[in-house]
Amino acid sequence: MTDDEPESRYTDSGFFILINKCDCPMKFFDFDIKNAVIIDAYSMKDRGAAPTSNDLKRALEKYLPGNVTVVNVSTKQEILDCLEDIVNSNQVEGMLICLNGHGSADGRFGNHSGLVINWSEIGDVLQRINANCSNRLAINTMCVCNGFSITKLWLQYPRFARIVIGMKVGEKATQQSASQIEMLLSHGKLLGGKVENAVSALNSNLAVLAPRGNCAFKEYDSAEYDDKVYLVVYHSSHDQMLIDRLPNSANVDLTWPYDYGDDPNFYYTAQNKSQGKAFSWGICRRDVRNEINVGNIIVFIARTDDRNFFLTAVGTVNEKLNHCEIATNPDYDYYAASTNRLVSLSNGEYIHDEFLPERPHGDWLRRMVKISQEYFDTFGFSDYQNDGKFRKDNQNVADALANNYVIFTTDNRTVILERPIKLAHQTDDNSKEIWTIDDPKAEAIANYLKGEMSRDYLYVEGKPFPLCPAPRARVKSVDKWRAGLIKLIEDANKS
Repeated sequence: MTDDEPESRYTDSGFFILINKCDCPMKFFDFDIKNAVIIDAYSMKDRGAAPTSNDLKRALEKYLPGNVTVVNVSTKQEILDCLEDIVNSNQVEGMLICLNGHGSADGRFGNHSGLVINWSEIGDVLQRINANCSNRLAINTMCVCNGFSITKLWLQYPRFARIVIGMKVGEKATQQSASQIEMLLSHGKLLGGKVENAVSALNSNLAVLAPRGNCAFKEYDSAEYDDKVYLVVYHSSHDQMLIDRLPNSANVDLTWPYDYGDDPNFYYTAQNKSQGKAFSWGICRRDVRNEINVGNIIVFIARTDDRNFFLTAVGTVNEKLNHCEIATNPDYDYYAASTNRLVSLSNGEYIHDEFLPERPHGDWLRRMVKISQEYFDTFGFSDYQNDGKFRKDNQNVADALANNYVIFTTDNRTVILERPIKLAHQTDDNSKEIWTIDDPKAEAIANYLKGEMSRDYLYVEGKPFPLCPAPRARVKSVDKWRAGLIKLIEDANKS
């Protein structure tokens, strides 16, 4: 056998492994990986059923001889310190970070001895490591149950990693995880360095030994995570409007075009202006709320009963959480009391709970999740919705919850107009709106909004407002685009 030919063997666990005799660096991820760090959170309590870092190190040493480091951690601070040490080392070449520990579908990592850290707590430091590496950081969570949940960090930290490989949400890591990684690396070398090919080949091999493959791969996609702009129309009506049933203790101007059900919750925000909290959006337009990411711009436009369209707000997304987090995390008590809440927690159950006692949104659970209608109906979600509750420990629902309760920034990237600006009108309910405006400053805003969008009109035939698909755009510089719009708004409001 020549040095270039792979040696084949079976491990004690029965996994078929292809071992390549290759030199450092590892060209597995379409870019050089020259160093690897294994962060091992497993405690002595976990060792019996856990993949060991020594096994993982041996698997990696075949590709990175002498360049694999194991760091054992037992506290959250030790994890953060380890990652900060990597930042301070100014690692400028491709790097692989392997995480070894327990994980959960809701984005936590740790062990059975009290160590718990949320993925969101390491997003910033990972992003700084990846910046040092010139976007050549790969993260492996195959030794973490539900490890692929770390990819949610891309929503908040768009450059935290170039590539993630891990166990799908709902899948458990096993003692053979190190062998699976070794198999993955071998496949990657043989298949031209294409990680997606390697993952596919690995899962094909695993399918012989298990009911289904359980490894997943994702590469950063700027088209999916970069900043975007959306135009969103909401229905403003004073016919039995929600806000007409609210106390007006703050003397809020009721002529302002609030949403019919106060979502986005402009009225609640005006009532509580002294608290300085951001406005939020959590019930209407599930499709858009599921899609948007942190940093995206939402331009809100009110359509009134007389078919006029008013620009009311420019919001920059600051946070996205699921409704259950809003209901249980004390940091969000302000939003748990808002007019756009959907659930509260009582006796271990999440209960359909809205501001109005008649709870007008019968499809409340559907508005909170990210799954298809077919899945919703097939796997019992319709029953939970009809019952008006589900248990807190219901993992099926927990896995399906979408981070679609949207909280905007409180800084100058978000503006609620004191004097909304008329942009367009409809001649009837079933026609495209007309953007002809007498005010040249308002017309400049209208043209600015239409210029970048996927279409230059709001109304789509056969789609009653406000359910028309939201026009959207990707802009070269979201900061410049937003600044340009806000400048036009300021000029218009001077007149």
